[in-house]
Amino acid sequence: MIIPQDIQKRKIIYKLCEKLKERHTTILGISTSKDDSRYFDNVLGLPEINDDFSPIITVVPLQLLANFIAIERGYNPDKPRFLTKIVNE
Repeated sequence: MIIPQDIQKRKIIYKLCEKLKERHTTILGISTSKDDSRYFDNVLGLPEINDDFSPIITVVPLQLLANFIAIERGYNPDKPRFLTKIVNE
């Protein structure tokens, strides 16, 4: 889960995390706050930055994580199965 810096949005995410925990889900949180550790099994801490740059600093670690998981599972991340391009000429 990517945890936004906005307090109201955080509360929504926290409620969702509580529901996921009831279902025994493992949750990785990407957050700028150290207080988030009680909601997540693992937390990737990030520095506080302007909200305009937040997507850059939060999405890149998730893309790297997805890449490493694909490689670990033996998948080629450059040629995913069932990926179809449709081009309108």
